[in-house]
Amino acid sequence: MSLLAVTDLSIDYAQLGGATRAVTSASFSMGTGSSIGLVGESGSGKTTLALSLLGLLPANGRVASGEIHYADESVSQYSETQWRRLRWTKAALVFQGGMNALNPVRRIVDQIVEPMLVHGTETTKQAATQRAIELLARVGIPASRARDFPHEYSGGMRQRAGIAMALACKPQLLIADEPATAIDVVVQAQIIRLLAELRESLGLALLIITHDLGVVAQLCDDVIVMYASEIVESASVRGIFHNPKHPYTKQLLESVPRFSGMRGVGAGISGQPPSLTNPPTGCRFHPRCPSVFSPCATEHPPASRLADKHVVACHLYGHD
Repeated sequence: MSLLAVTDLSIDYAQLGGATRAVTSASFSMGTGSSIGLVGESGSGKTTLALSLLGLLPANGRVASGEIHYADESVSQYSETQWRRLRWTKAALVFQGGMNALNPVRRIVDQIVEPMLVHGTETTKQAATQRAIELLARVGIPASRARDFPHEYSGGMRQRAGIAMALACKPQLLIADEPATAIDVVVQAQIIRLLAELRESLGLALLIITHDLGVVAQLCDDVIVMYASEIVESASVRGIFHNPKHPYTKQLLESVPRFSGMRGVGAGISGQPPSLTNPPTGCRFHPRCPSVFSPCATEHPPASRLADKHVVACHLYGHD
């Protein structure tokens, strides 16, 4: 049984004159202790997909179709009260930007204590405070700093505090949105090692949303590549890095700067991501694709399974 199963999930944002589809027919699953990297350019739908898994879509967002299951329970049409019971206990989110995710006028320890008392995972404030201090120590923050305010922490410490807070109610799934963004490379490496250690020691499943393919290579078992609201390729980390199939995935990899062998700046991807209010017909990547041919502009590419885990939506593989 999967810990998390997403089936044909589509998400719309209401706008004047209609709706914009931000996620289109997304399907994937995660088992206990697994790790998936969700990658793609800004605006591809990564964060919207992740927020939907916790019922955190903004007021104008809604699940238009499809299903989200935690274990054997469908949660797609949960009420806000039901979502509140699920958050923190089954799945938790480490928000992008530690300073923005923390309440600036409350002490760090109090912010970690609150969800434990709300969800009843600890019955007294004293016990919750002790566990909060233990969680902070686990992520590398000493007890002497537990009563500091967020502005007294460095960027890396705030990110660690956010991870500690997400672990407060012992969730099975941790969703991390750009966990290594806006901090220096040394602290990035520390955060990546911390997440890997927590996954190993706690049996956490990790869903990592990132632009950084290096983070994916170090933390993830599998990769989902999104473009213009759609999943265009999914495979194991080895499959994506050593044998990418979709032209978009190949160009993403080629855009990464090289620091060994033939060093240099990545090639980049020509053009701009399309507007989701008026996306291209056929394959959404075709206006930017170096491998475009006749069906790409008019026919939506089918998803083709090339190996056990390797699925790609591209006409290069969808035709005999």
